Amino acid sequence: MVSTRFLLFTLSTTTASVAIPLAARQYDDYQPTCWDKILDLQWTISGLSYSASYTTVSPEANTTSWDYVGFTLSNSAVGYMADCVAGSVVGFNGTEEYSCTLGEGAPEGAGVKFKFAKEQGKVEVEEVILCSEGEGHSATFVAKGETGVSLGQCTDETQENEEWKEGEVYKNREVKCAGGEDVSLWPSQFLVKE
Repeated sequence: MVSTRFLLFTLSTTTASVAIPLAARQYDDYQPTCWDKILDLQWTISGLSYSASYTTVSPEANTTSWDYVGFTLSNSAVGYMADCVAGSVVGFNGTEEYSCTLGEGAPEGAGVKFKFAKEQGKVEVEEVILCSEGEGHSATFVAKGETGVSLGQCTDETQENEEWKEGEVYKNREVKCAGGEDVSLWPSQFLVKE
């Protein structure tokens, strides 16, 4: 019995959507195409780290902060990885989008962006993937997905200068999180760009 899968593609130039049946592969010697790999795409977030620094320059001054998050994103459909790193002075609330740096072998036009919501423990990923199966058979996919993440074990240390003098730092707080285990996620949405 042959099973059939359906995937919803939304064309970027119209509001119409089409369902495309994809026949199950029946041959042992079948080599998956770029399109097949994209349809079975799985991301992995590894090496997640988070840190924050809070500095107060005097007992009367406001505290300034700097947050940092970083992780590596791998994709089962392509042969390169993305190094995703961002810093923020307002914290990570999941609304700001940050670009990742793609590794060696990434084609021009490919890209990865992410959002991070610290309080919710959530990462959103958007990746542009170029797929070519020869002349006249190419497309650009935009895959989107999200997952929960754990910051793992965190340390929180505060140093206060009890003999503070003008021009010195009064208080400094450092938060460092090593991150939890690797997390896998799958796209919840695919767009096909012309």
